Amino acid sequence: MKGKILDFSIQNSSGIISAEDGNRYNFSTKEWKSDKSPTVNQSVDFSIDGENATAIYLEQTNLLEQANSLNDIVKNNDKIDFFLRAYRNYVNFEGRDTRQQYWMFYLFYIIAYIILSILDNIIGTGGVLGGIFALGTLLPGIAITTRRLHDIGKSGWWQLLVLIPLVGAIVLIIFLAKKGMMGDNQFGKDPLNNSENNGL
Repeated sequence: MKGKILDFSIQNSSGIISAEDGNRYNFSTKEWKSDKSPTVNQSVDFSIDGENATAIYLEQTNLLEQANSLNDIVKNNDKIDFFLRAYRNYVNFEGRDTRQQYWMFYLFYIIAYIILSILDNIIGTGGVLGGIFALGTLLPGIAITTRRLHDIGKSGWWQLLVLIPLVGAIVLIIFLAKKGMMGDNQFGKDPLNNSENNGL
């Protein structure tokens, strides 16, 4: 029998399926055969035992849709490669990086650091996880900042501006936000000519 989940209560571990025969059947999570939790409007295949649904499986077409959806998510989130790329080039201080490559790296850095900080608080490790992550990201961060500065025609040594309180950090952020030089410069080829970036 095919149907859709009409209602489900996590607290009671039970729900109701609206079947294609027009009837409604009660079910409990004991009869749920999928790794994913039941949710309203899921299409299911099941057997009937009186007024109860048994041996409940996600409908095959529903599984295929979820697999395709997951595949699309993976494809659309390939920007995480900007973060991983920085680690693969963690000692590479040559060449140039675009604004997109730079800021996506730091976006994922901030997200990961926040998550690890929350975990530190939950398990009571006193900031150890976040500290290890920050330390492990220090060299890749310096390297990608050097390549970003190269993209606007400046030496990586301009990072030392951060040693000047407040003003230095502001000036450096302005530099890092600037659009890169068009064409090749003394630090290498234009990275936009070798990527699919949209000009960022």
